[in-house]
Amino acid sequence: MYLNENRHYPKQQIVPAFDGAVPLAQTADLINSVGRYLGWTQFSGNERIDELPQIAVCNVRREVTLLDDPYPPAVFGLSFWLTGYAYWGGLMEARNGAGTSTAVALANQSVPDHRGKRRGVIWSDYMILLKSGSASNGWAYFHFKGSHEVNPVFVTAVTPRSYRGHHRAWTDGSVEWLKRGDFSLHPDDAETGAIHRVGTPALTMYTY
Repeated sequence: MYLNENRHYPKQQIVPAFDGAVPLAQTADLINSVGRYLGWTQFSGNERIDELPQIAVCNVRREVTLLDDPYPPAVFGLSFWLTGYAYWGGLMEARNGAGTSTAVALANQSVPDHRGKRRGVIWSDYMILLKSGSASNGWAYFHFKGSHEVNPVFVTAVTPRSYRGHHRAWTDGSVEWLKRGDFSLHPDDAETGAIHRVGTPALTMYTY
């Protein structure tokens, strides 16, 4: 509905810590842009996860009482929620339509353009890898089975042994389930396994 009326997807915001748009950053601007078509009230950005509309938060993520408050600007330079979803619309055109040098589409066939003229992933379950240089800072996802060791600094899984899989919803209305084994979970293979990379060598986020 938003695309039909505005001829482009809701805009992404730059996350200063990465100098680029980060798919998992669900901001109040994004939620409000979508919400006015769904009859939602407007949100300030200070609400807890359980105060957001049910459809705006992954049901599996709701089972995990972790990071229920929005990330404060002091952490990444922008306040946003960790809803369990990643949003891909306009990902490469976030800054004044020009994108950012730190954002790279690793799989061009999977990233939609800002105006919806190319098929791509529009929403997905949250599935990321954080790296500092060549070193892994851990994985983050919500479809997991069993337990995993947590990196307390980044609140990530040290290894993705508990990863079950995640969904990708495409702009044509199709949804796919990527199960464990459909792509490499080795940190060295992130450049070929992930869809998008953003950040600097000091802190890089790969989204799958």
